[in-house]
Amino acid sequence: MLRRAARCARKAAEQTDPQLKEDYLGLQQKRLSLARCFQTSERLSDFVYGLSQKRQPAQIRQQSAGAILSDGRCSSARHRTSCRA
Repeated sequence: MLRRAARCARKAAEQTDPQLKEDYLGLQQKRLSLARCFQTSERLSDFVYGLSQKRQPAQIRQQSAGAILSDGRCSSARHRTSCRA
């Protein structure tokens, strides 16, 4: 996106027609805005992925401990026989 924005800026500088120059500069601004959106999205995805990696060991421990479901059954198949009342 940033390369395309730079290309729009070069095209704007080459123009003699004020309307075309304005169009290219407007397009450059839209490309820059879109690039910022993509960067924000990538940073947010990286942040969420990092959180999920930190939480994953806790979830694995919970599953291996045989968490009890709301109806009293075990969620872990290997613990079902020991959890039955």
